[in-house]
Amino acid sequence: MFISLRKRKLKRFFENSDVRLFFKTSPIDNPSRPGKIIKDLLLEVEISVTAMSGHLGVTRQALNNLINNENASISPEMAIRLEVVVGLSADCWLRMQANYDVFKVRLYENEIKQNLKPIFAL
Repeated sequence: MFISLRKRKLKRFFENSDVRLFFKTSPIDNPSRPGKIIKDLLLEVEISVTAMSGHLGVTRQALNNLINNENASISPEMAIRLEVVVGLSADCWLRMQANYDVFKVRLYENEIKQNLKPIFAL
């Protein structure tokens, strides 16, 4: 019964969270950091960081850094672990990370472009 309750909460979480926004092809205006999505997921399904780190086969500190450190990114290896444990594809986790990274860089893209000139015209 506890497992089915957790599955229902997990389904409800994915239906109502920012995760569904990443399935759209258009750019997202302020995407959530994937670590925050994991943190929200843990709260929703009432599982501790320690328990989740055990399921993922990583240290508690590694998972804690991912969910609490603004600069931590989901690696391809972690994406595979999340795919198996959470059920959301590794590709989706990595797209969420890429979207978040690009969003952060776009905040100062004019500074990046300032001294650049295109050499290819497509």
